[in-house]
Amino acid sequence: MVQAKIALITQLAFFTLGIHAVKAQAPVANSKQIKEQVTNSFGGWNNWNEARYIFYSAVGNNNPALSNSERTFLLDKESGKCRFEGVLNTKEAVVYLFNFKRTEGGKLFINNKEEHAIHSDIEAAIVNQLVKDCKLLFIPVAAAAKHTQITESSSKIINSEKVNIIQVNNLLTLDNKTWQASLTLNNKGQVQQVANPTNQYNLSHGSDIGGGVFLFKSYTNINDPKQSLRFNSIAALTSVDTAKFSTL
Repeated sequence: MVQAKIALITQLAFFTLGIHAVKAQAPVANSKQIKEQVTNSFGGWNNWNEARYIFYSAVGNNNPALSNSERTFLLDKESGKCRFEGVLNTKEAVVYLFNFKRTEGGKLFINNKEEHAIHSDIEAAIVNQLVKDCKLLFIPVAAAAKHTQITESSSKIINSEKVNIIQVNNLLTLDNKTWQASLTLNNKGQVQQVANPTNQYNLSHGSDIGGGVFLFKSYTNINDPKQSLRFNSIAALTSVDTAKFSTL
């Protein structure tokens, strides 16, 4: 009886990674095997964890407060420290030094001058941009995490290739929010497509970004091409000049 009650409580529990998540559902029978395949597709957890820093430059899928020009982010996955460089929609150059794991603001520089006045709208737009970018860039890593649930799995033939379509719940973003998506995987476990009720992205141009970590550079939005995202460069790094997180 006690075991039955424990099982019932477990089934009704919510994941509580800082926020309420989607209700737990029974995972598919081969979910462990699928996760292992997805893990191998991005290079494995050892390589991912050793790459403490991620640098990327990107265009597209931008926040309205930012221009359409190239933006760069350098982030420390462990501490949450981050450096952004880009251009505002007012054509002003901006650098923002912040921590995506904390709510308090960081240092904001506009046209190489530190701003002591509060610019919460600009700061929020930059953090939001990072979250949007990494939501797609890190999708295989998020899908393979322990707390995610694969609740549906089916196969079909597309362009003479067998693909696996899975429904994944409790995907986690950088700001600790959860979301759900349908992922299309090729026979290597690589994510080829990401779909939710409002957007569908096709992934392409995958490559080793350093240290054996494999991610994709191109995310074409089928519903709205203007929201497509392209990474011009991505690098997984084990060390950086940490002064970049605190000084201009």
